[in-house]
Amino acid sequence: MNTELKVLQNNEKETISSLDLVKQINVFRKEEYLTKLEFDLLTEAEKKRGRATELVHSDLLKVIRDEFEEEIQKGEISPLFYKAKIGNGAEKEYPYYELILDQAKQILMRESKFVRKAMIKYINQLENRVKELESKISKRDTLIGKIVTSENQQKRIEYFEIFYNEFVKPNEQKAIFYDKVADNKKYIDFKTVAKLLEDLGFGRNLLLALLRDKKILMRDNQPYQVYVDYGYLKTKEIYIDKSDKIVFQPLISQKGLDWLIKKLIEWNYLNKKQVESINTQKLF
Repeated sequence: MNTELKVLQNNEKETISSLDLVKQINVFRKEEYLTKLEFDLLTEAEKKRGRATELVHSDLLKVIRDEFEEEIQKGEISPLFYKAKIGNGAEKEYPYYELILDQAKQILMRESKFVRKAMIKYINQLENRVKELESKISKRDTLIGKIVTSENQQKRIEYFEIFYNEFVKPNEQKAIFYDKVADNKKYIDFKTVAKLLEDLGFGRNLLLALLRDKKILMRDNQPYQVYVDYGYLKTKEIYIDKSDKIVFQPLISQKGLDWLIKKLIEWNYLNKKQVESINTQKLF
C-alpha cells in the first residue's frame, strides 16, 4: 500500500500519528520476540506462532476509540484521513488519528512491559528532540534578527560570529568528518559474528567466553571501557519481561571485528590462511 500522509500541524503540542505509532510498536514487538528467542524465553504459543504478533492499524484504531471514547464524542479527538492506492490507479480514504504524546503513552499501557518501556523511551526522545530543536530555532531566528537590524557594525560582527560558530561551523565539521566516522556508526551482535566464523569453529557462546577470559568483556558481558573508547565494542541493555531482569548484549563495530580477528590470530586460535576468505564488510 502506497501511503502519503499529511502531518497535522499543532502549534501547542507535539503529536504522533496512529500510523507512525503502530509502525514503532511493531518494531519493538519484533525486537522483544528476537530477544526472547535468543535467551530461550519464548512461551509455547510464541514458539508455535514462530514470529512476533503484528499489530495492524485497524486494531490500533479500535484501541484508540475505546481508550478515548469520551474525548472522541466531545470532538476533542477527531479522525483524519489519508489516501492510499488500492489498484488500477484507484484511491481509497482511510482514517487515522493524531495523538499528543501523553495520549500515545496512555495507549501503550496495553502493551507488554518490554514494548511499553521501549516506546515510552522513544516518545520521550521525540519530546526532547522537539524541545531542543525549538530552542535552537528560537535562538537562531533571534540572532538573524540582530544581525539584520543592528545599527552597530561591531555588534553585527559579534552576532554573526556567534551565529557562525553555533549554526554553521558544526555542520561544516560534520561534513568534513562524516567519512571518517561513518564506518563506526553500525554495530552488530555476536550471533551475527558467529555466523561468519562458524566454519572456523567459533559459536557465539565460545566467542563471548573467550572475550571474558581475555578481560575484554566483564562477567555480565559488558565491555571494559577502554574497548568502548577505541570504538570496538558497545553495550545494548535488554529488558527481559518474563524474568523482570536487564541483560547486557555486547555489540561490535567493523573496526572492532577486524581487530578481533587479528587478536584471534595473535592468540593462536586462527591462522592467516584461515581468515583470507573472511569478508567483514558484508556484515555492515
